Amino acid sequence: MPVLPQVRGEIGFHEVSFAYHEGQPVLHHIDLHIPAQTTIALVGRSGSGKSTLAKLIPRFYDPQEGYVSFDGHDIPMRDVQDATRAAYIHDFIASLPDGYETLVGEQGAQMSEGQKQRVALARVLLMDTPILILDEPTAALDMESEYHIQEALKTVRQGRTTLIIAHRLSTIQTADEIVVLDEGQIAEQGTHEWLAMQDGVYAHLNKKTAGI
Repeated sequence: MPVLPQVRGEIGFHEVSFAYHEGQPVLHHIDLHIPAQTTIALVGRSGSGKSTLAKLIPRFYDPQEGYVSFDGHDIPMRDVQDATRAAYIHDFIASLPDGYETLVGEQGAQMSEGQKQRVALARVLLMDTPILILDEPTAALDMESEYHIQEALKTVRQGRTTLIIAHRLSTIQTADEIVVLDEGQIAEQGTHEWLAMQDGVYAHLNKKTAGI
């Protein structure tokens, strides 16, 4: 089994643009640096590109323009193949009509459950555990449950680069930095305290959440 390099957890988006369908871009020229072992929150209105941005990190999708780097390096195909060999799924992928470029359908609809599990394992091996992505971790929870989840996250986030996507702004107020997306672009970036004082997208979302 090949040994993959240790991942510190630094993430970079370099002029990243992405579209699910040609001519309908979801992300536009995203430049974003996420230092290792920090907690970054992604907020924005529905459809602003939050979840899409997060999905580019474990390579659920690849950008049409630009690239995503880890610890300063783009992931070369050799690393991807090393990971799939370790997860015993390389031969299957290589047998597909377009190899690693084959479209396998929404949520891997054209793969068996076992194949999907092995692809997921390959992604874990490729990314390593220092990076944690949480998409709406407190959605549909009551206040008590949300409190316990937030307390647990304080422990889980230690020593990891953490990306949190949330509509509930209370979930992400303690993030090291908050990145606000609007129509596929970074509109604002800063701490909760600073952004809340500005007359921008975050301040309006914060007031709306608070019922002001």
